[in-house]
Amino acid sequence: VEELSYEEIAALTGASVPSLKMRMHRAYDRLRAELKELV
Repeated sequence: VEELSYEEIAALTGASVPSLKMRMHRAYDRLRAELKELV
């Protein structure tokens, strides 16, 4: 996995940096919840 900055990902996807950060935060929350259910 390449380590890209939020700015680089935003440029590649056409999303704004704030919306990208929000999406990443929500994705981490969902992943955390899914992993918690497995334990």
